[in-house]
Amino acid sequence: MLVPKPRLNFWQIINMNVGFFGIQYSFGLQQSAVNPIYDFLGASPDEIPWLNLAGPLTGLLVQPIIGALSDKTWHPKFGRRKPYFFIGAIMCSLALFLFPFSSSLWMAAGLLWILDAGNNTAMEPYRAFVADKLPTEQQGTGFLSQSFFTGFGQTLANLSLFIFPLIIIGKTGALPNWVFASFFLGAICSIGSIWWSMKTTPEIPPSAEEIIDIRKYNEGKPNPLIQILSVLIAVTSVPILCWFFLNNTYPSIAIIALLPISFLWIFLLYSAIKKYPQLKFFQILGNILSPFIEVIESIGSMPKVMWMLAFVYLFQWYALFCYWQNSSKAIAANSFGWQVLTAEQNKIKATFTKFSSTIKATAIAASLNYDSIKKADTTYLMLYNNWANKTTITNQLNNKQIQSLPFIEANDKKYEEAVSWTGLVNGWYNIVTFLIAFGLVWLAKKYSPKMVHMLCLLLAGVGFIAFSFVENKFLYFPAITGFGVGWASMMGIPYMMVVKDIPKEKYGVYMGIINMMIVIPMFIQTITFGYVMKNVLGNNSNKAILFAGVLLLIAAFITSFIKAKKLTNEIMITPITGGH
Repeated sequence: MLVPKPRLNFWQIINMNVGFFGIQYSFGLQQSAVNPIYDFLGASPDEIPWLNLAGPLTGLLVQPIIGALSDKTWHPKFGRRKPYFFIGAIMCSLALFLFPFSSSLWMAAGLLWILDAGNNTAMEPYRAFVADKLPTEQQGTGFLSQSFFTGFGQTLANLSLFIFPLIIIGKTGALPNWVFASFFLGAICSIGSIWWSMKTTPEIPPSAEEIIDIRKYNEGKPNPLIQILSVLIAVTSVPILCWFFLNNTYPSIAIIALLPISFLWIFLLYSAIKKYPQLKFFQILGNILSPFIEVIESIGSMPKVMWMLAFVYLFQWYALFCYWQNSSKAIAANSFGWQVLTAEQNKIKATFTKFSSTIKATAIAASLNYDSIKKADTTYLMLYNNWANKTTITNQLNNKQIQSLPFIEANDKKYEEAVSWTGLVNGWYNIVTFLIAFGLVWLAKKYSPKMVHMLCLLLAGVGFIAFSFVENKFLYFPAITGFGVGWASMMGIPYMMVVKDIPKEKYGVYMGIINMMIVIPMFIQTITFGYVMKNVLGNNSNKAILFAGVLLLIAAFITSFIKAKKLTNEIMITPITGGH
């Protein structure tokens, strides 16, 4: 028997959705701050895609599994969804706190893996948590509050990149000091907002029938945490071992081969479990990997409209990753006079970062002004040689290299200014998204979600193309407005196209599958775009954004072929909020 859900007042709905703010602040930093950190640490433009591999790969593995598990979880004290998004929030906060201390590309990339795993652990159960709580007539208000906190979190994250550099100056190692403030604030927001929602919002207990189904499903299966770890180990172990072997023998194809190897291994694993159910080993393996099996079987029965949407997403999300990875560099090159450093200049920069603090200490001890010393080549050279003679660092700089340091430092300063401006530009498109979102929902209900999404993709594509040619920094705002409209559509309208075909009892797992349709194109982008960037686009970030604009136009064309069922008034409209 279906028990009616109790109505919530306005502030109860707000309290329930506050956690979206912390999750989306974290995602906003991933969009706008992580790639500049890679740049500060000396990454070349063609290295940026594979350094972003963490996002799509963790999203691909974690979200659908977590979604399936949370559908089949209940604990009288901890609830159904709360344990998942609380653990995810803790992971996010730890990663955000440690990120500014990154001293190398590998450390930053490793922390991005933890950050993305935390975000993905929190995201799907949180979406399902909101759907669990609200009766149908209040879901519109729930959508409003989710959209508000999504826009607010991402906008604040982007604005922090503009505001903090104005009040926090200087550097620690290779990173500007304002990075610490932005990420520390994100760590507080992540755990604080989730904790508030958990404290103020109890979960609705399952009905007696649901509890029986949950217990029956979990009978003979290990603890959910063991299932998660087992799935991750089983699914990733063989592909990773193959990658290490290929990387040592055929490094040129190692990354590209990772995706087909992974899908082949998953197919073989699933086939063995289904083909030999009578064998004890495969019975145990099937019980442990049941969330993984449910995801695969749900994909097999996925409606046609979702397959068409997956084709649209291939171009749409590939394009977005191209934009996020290159927006700061495009603005820096076009409007701030920044240049991509050569490999030799990056080496000089890395060496200088190691000894700059010692030179500064020597200058202070000699009662000299550090900034004037940097402009006086002879004194600068004297201080460097005095320091170098007392160290064992092997990467020494010659006179010519030392004299290139003023250019490198000035170039870094230009890039810092461009990153700050990019935060303002990206903050603007998130404001546009929030302002336009409900108008798009109304248009989609009145006319057609397909037509609305197609037109929004066209606007976003034209906006990206215009963005790639802008030189006046103030003209980025009208150019990115088109993407703000497109981003509003991407967060909710595609769901409206498929919602009539999604089984309600598999809400969690199908939300995870929709997220797989997002992260697979991102994964493909991370392993292919480095080659395209270096060999086709010449490491030119403006050409990368132009390329992204063309991909969005292709996505708009494909959208025109989708055939979706007509919406009815009782359909819940839930935004596919930012995240991987």
